[in-house]
Amino acid sequence: MKSCSFLAVSIWLLPSITLAQMAVQLGPRGEVAELRVGKTVYFTDIALSLVKPGWAGNIVDQQAADPTEVRIQKVGNVTTYTVNLHGEGVKVRMRERVTIADDEADLRYEIVPEQDVMTETVMLRGHMPTVTHAGKTSYFVDNDNSSNGLCPAELHRDRYVVYSGGAEWIGFVHPGDGALRVVPQGVALQYQDDRKWNTPAFSLLATCGGGKLPAGNPS
Repeated sequence: MKSCSFLAVSIWLLPSITLAQMAVQLGPRGEVAELRVGKTVYFTDIALSLVKPGWAGNIVDQQAADPTEVRIQKVGNVTTYTVNLHGEGVKVRMRERVTIADDEADLRYEIVPEQDVMTETVMLRGHMPTVTHAGKTSYFVDNDNSSNGLCPAELHRDRYVVYSGGAEWIGFVHPGDGALRVVPQGVALQYQDDRKWNTPAFSLLATCGGGKLPAGNPS
């Protein structure tokens, strides 16, 4: 697979079907601690990681960064986070740019490893609490087949992946309190039910590439 060191998604409020406001709460490491529309929490803990080959855990994880090492620069509605992410014998510089407007949150990441790093994928992951969305929230995928459905009320016995593949966007509509559309940029999406691993959440994964990330080579 083609390797990558750049990942970007945009999260849009859908104003045509809601008058609620989108609110984005950023954590000390640049993670999106919470993203809500009105009173509905759509995502928590949106953060970047590099995944070990074979999905054997993370090489580095934004959530594990030391907040005291994070440099933060804010200019207008753009906040930039720069930090070194540390793993086993690996150091990766992450630069994240977050642009927040009334109806959009734009997330862009650049990673530069100090050593050659073999990865399964570069991944941005966010959680959606099942207590809010299971059996209630509808999802819509703009792709060749225009997939849609309801977030499963219960974990399917034989299947935990709700959707996987390329898409122009994936949207979520919670009844009565707003909707969001997630627009990937050059990445694949997977929406899955993490109750398979006893986690009370769905996950939306945006993934890019795999293979070797060359030392000192940004996108």
